[in-house]
Amino acid sequence: MVETGEEEALSCFNKAQQYHTQAAWDKAAEAYEKAVSLRSDFVEAINNLGFVYLKQENYTAALIQFTKVSELEPGNPEAYNNLGYAYEMEGLFGAAKQIYLRALAVAPSDLEAALNLGFLAEKVGDYGEAEMRFKRALEIAPDSVEGHYCLASIYDQMDMFEEAEAEYLRAIEVDSTHTKSIFAIGYLYASLGLLDKAAAQFSRVLELEPESAKVHNNLGSVWEEKRDLAKARQCYQRAIELDPLHEEAHTNLARLIYRDDQEKSKPGWKEELTDRLNFILAINPKNKTAREVLEKILGS
Repeated sequence: MVETGEEEALSCFNKAQQYHTQAAWDKAAEAYEKAVSLRSDFVEAINNLGFVYLKQENYTAALIQFTKVSELEPGNPEAYNNLGYAYEMEGLFGAAKQIYLRALAVAPSDLEAALNLGFLAEKVGDYGEAEMRFKRALEIAPDSVEGHYCLASIYDQMDMFEEAEAEYLRAIEVDSTHTKSIFAIGYLYASLGLLDKAAAQFSRVLELEPESAKVHNNLGSVWEEKRDLAKARQCYQRAIELDPLHEEAHTNLARLIYRDDQEKSKPGWKEELTDRLNFILAINPKNKTAREVLEKILGS
């Protein structure tokens, strides 16, 4: 027969999960705490309480809970991954690394721990170690899309463009719908001046995510570089329709209008463009491009 204390702990836990689902963090924390006070080895409640504390940005409290879980389940790599993440959020990167290494010691084939070590190395700017960690993650799981994408990103940041391209393409080969890799390789091609390839990749992302203002804006930049100003304008306008506060799309459109003599031949162009530029500067007063164009208009 289940003891009364265990029944009450389970009831508190169920109530906490409801609050958790509703993102009512204070109530969820209170209910989880009650469950744990009734049953000190209630691992799932302790673990969930740690995640609630993360949501509340109470990282010290989260550390305490995830430490308890790792002590209760010393063979569980997930417990160490959660604990390592809490250390990261506290800015204790050395401790986080040691915990992730402990996760790998417990479970050498744990992909999450291997990737976390790469993310951590990248965060502190050690790209050499990040490259090594992501390669090791791919030894664990050769078809890991995230592993190939992350390694490609490191190569990208190291200006190793051929290697980056190869890894992005490998990620896309594993998952043809991995929009992060498709977008990233499109951005890489654009930065290298391979505009047709860039346009093809950005268009491919839009087939999968047609509501992405960011991608419409980037595709517009490619069309602008290709001197197809009509398509560029169409893309910038679509980006703004999808995200009316998209500063870069507004800035690109304003710059495009200003450089287009046909646009400047239309009545009221100066007032319309001035309003747009002032709107951009209201979003970000430090937008240098918007201010320069505005100053040229006002001085003309």
